[in-house]
Amino acid sequence: TPTPSPPPPPTLQVLRALPVIEEALEPFRPRHHWGKCAQLTASPAWVASCYGERLRRFRALCDAHDPTGKFRNLHLNEMLFGNVKMRPS
Repeated sequence: TPTPSPPPPPTLQVLRALPVIEEALEPFRPRHHWGKCAQLTASPAWVASCYGERLRRFRALCDAHDPTGKFRNLHLNEMLFGNVKMRPS
């Protein structure tokens, strides 16, 4: 079975539309879909404000069950843990 090719990068039109769409949806406090364009417009501060206490509890669970960060990547470290350094495996 052939491996599917990765999706094309977001087009310029999508990148221009994202801030407009996010501003229109802001009253509903939406959350980004992590597999889509979140990395283009979300920030660690936004994630923290959106998830609050649940993010703190999630971080504690990660520290307890994955103390070396084996199941993390740079994006998760930046967005959820507020740093870009990878923990040693």
